[in-house]
Amino acid sequence: MGHAKVEDALKLVEGGMTVADAAKVVGVTRSAVYQARAGRAGREGRACTECGALLPDTAKAGTKTCSGKCRVARSRRLAALKPEPVPVLTGLAAEVERIRAMRRT
Repeated sequence: MGHAKVEDALKLVEGGMTVADAAKVVGVTRSAVYQARAGRAGREGRACTECGALLPDTAKAGTKTCSGKCRVARSRRLAALKPEPVPVLTGLAAEVERIRAMRRT
């Protein structure tokens, strides 16, 4: 029963009424209406990062891709963007490099 009231409040908000007024008219809390709006906004329009296909409503919140093929493509794309690690010289190697740098100048 509460779910139907929240849906009614959402319809009133879409019609131009404020969330507080819509919640008061229907008889639910403002937080219920805000949570429903946030949940609805999160579900609508989620698309695969690789092919652009819409993700199903039942997909987990952290899902970024629509299939295993797109997941592999995303992984490879992101791996190619990572910069090469810079080697850090420590100990004797650092001292040798410091001496060589002094000789060049």
